[in-house]
Amino acid sequence: MDEVPKKVRHLYYKHSTERPSPSLSTVPVPAPKSPSLTTMDDSQREKFSAKTDLLLHYLRTLDAAGHGNKAKARENFVLAYNSGLILQQIYSVLGEVSWKTIEGWKRTLRDGGSLSDQRGKWKRGQSIVTAQQARILLEVALHPNALLVTEIIREATQRMSAAGIDNGHSPSTYRRWLQDFKTHNYDIWCFQRGGKKRWNDECCLAIERDPDLIRVGDVLVADGHKLNFNILNPWTGKPQRMILITFFDMRSNYPCGWEIMPTENTAAISAALRRAILVLGKLPRVIYLDNGKAFRSKYFENTDLEQSGLHGLYQQLGIQTVFAWAYHGQSKTVERFFGTLAELERKSPSYTGTSIEKKPPRLNRGEKLHRKVYEKVVGGETVTLEMAHRVVAAWFDEYVSRPQPRSKYLKGWAPKDLFEPERGDGVDPVALTALMWAKKDAVIRASRISHMGRYYYHDELYGRHHKVEVRYDLQDPGYIAVYEDGNFLCMAPEQDQVHPMANYLGTDQDRELLSQYCEIKRRQEKIAGGLSRKLLESEILPAHQKRLARDGVTATGPVKEPEPKKLTKADERLIEKEAAQYFDRQDRETPKPFIGLDQLDEPDRYEQLVRFDARGVMIPKKWAAFMRYFEQTPQYMRLEESGYWEQVRTNEIVMTEAM
Repeated sequence: MDEVPKKVRHLYYKHSTERPSPSLSTVPVPAPKSPSLTTMDDSQREKFSAKTDLLLHYLRTLDAAGHGNKAKARENFVLAYNSGLILQQIYSVLGEVSWKTIEGWKRTLRDGGSLSDQRGKWKRGQSIVTAQQARILLEVALHPNALLVTEIIREATQRMSAAGIDNGHSPSTYRRWLQDFKTHNYDIWCFQRGGKKRWNDECCLAIERDPDLIRVGDVLVADGHKLNFNILNPWTGKPQRMILITFFDMRSNYPCGWEIMPTENTAAISAALRRAILVLGKLPRVIYLDNGKAFRSKYFENTDLEQSGLHGLYQQLGIQTVFAWAYHGQSKTVERFFGTLAELERKSPSYTGTSIEKKPPRLNRGEKLHRKVYEKVVGGETVTLEMAHRVVAAWFDEYVSRPQPRSKYLKGWAPKDLFEPERGDGVDPVALTALMWAKKDAVIRASRISHMGRYYYHDELYGRHHKVEVRYDLQDPGYIAVYEDGNFLCMAPEQDQVHPMANYLGTDQDRELLSQYCEIKRRQEKIAGGLSRKLLESEILPAHQKRLARDGVTATGPVKEPEPKKLTKADERLIEKEAAQYFDRQDRETPKPFIGLDQLDEPDRYEQLVRFDARGVMIPKKWAAFMRYFEQTPQYMRLEESGYWEQVRTNEIVMTEAM
């Protein structure tokens, strides 16, 4: 009662003194404790004050009415109040009330109660849902299939009934309990029902970057984006959505280099990075890479998935490589740029939509009119790869000139305003290309090197049979550089293939190529013969003569070997004819050693063919083609890096010589 206004208390005491005295036999019951105003929220406090004021005006009206007129005064007061003629501010809070409601308030005060709204307050923070019921609710609610709340309640009540657990609560009770659990355990709710990505997007703490700590060119962010419009694939002749690989300067938001390719591969990444360095005019300090399969290939070697400085094939450039967290779009600032790129995609005539909901009507079922109009306007033409490059370049030039007032990195500046003043002095394109070549180990066999399904030859490789280091350009497979122990040997071009019957069925160019290779073989034969004669005269024959003298045998002088017969044109044609007949017979007949190879799996089959080759067995064309195919597979590459195939060949040669 201390919180009730003084005039209301006087009226209450006045009416309470007119009541008859209670019976002495009645056991006194302590009055409920009236809540303090400080425990109410703003809404409860406002309603409490409005009720008190309305009750005060009501009691004053009744007191002012004469004897026998109170009922009429009560009706007139309530009618005037509910009509909005009086006490409009109180009416806006409480709305319409009846005289019985006001009389109830009076009785509440008389009985020691409070006019404040206390509904639900006594059980706030508590729940009538038991622990068993809560456990079953959570088992259903936290399922990865993310059932709807209605489905959760239905499934949970069925499980409770089957387990003999009381489930007499209403669905609204369970719904409120689930909502309360969700709001207070949102991290668990997101992770269990939506996975790590949803948890990261909605619950995990976001790390704020300080852009003032880096300069232009310090960090290039690389990522691939599947363009949302079709481009004509020049290799297949079919339209498809291609990949745009972009290197993006983190400080200035400037797209430095890009490449458009049908797939995200290491060659495209290398081309985009090379262009980015040329535009930047200097080498970046760090490259921030996506966690995709193309970026995590042998072009950027790594041992784990954590962010760290790595040394891949670009370590010779002095660039640190950092991989972004998997499925963490916030790690790469270029993701926001790709969202802006949708502006360009929507202008393309072959636009396919940024999502299923936003695809153009012509791609929906039943939209015949839209398809006819589109085909009439476009005329069946598709954007070519060259056109796509031109359009992307033009849009990039326009984008870097836009002021970006909402960007915390640019603060109202355009990307080129920050990028241009801090560009480097330039990089030598030829030296950059050489530095970016990839490396691998290879073995010289038969005066040539096998690399990526191709053969490379140079005169410097003749007479060698050992492991060397090969450096190659992923974008130009026409030649390789060969090194031994870090020393340059030669630049070996790709070996041209010769027509099988050049002299009979080939062109003049084929015959000229065959003549060149025959000349190379004759020159190698002469070199081999000259070296053998030199070795014979300088080492073998002197040692033989000493041994004869020691044994008391008279020497007859150096042995003169007959000169090899020179081949005429007729002899060469006869040899070629016999060789053609032999190979034709080999194709028709399967030699006994090769029977059963079809039953082996590919690695075992290739190993058996390597053993045959080491023994000097001629490999038929069918199996030679299989060997060339298998040498391009990941299984071969993995074992080749460990030196397994070379070990198999060496062991077989040793066994053959021992026999």
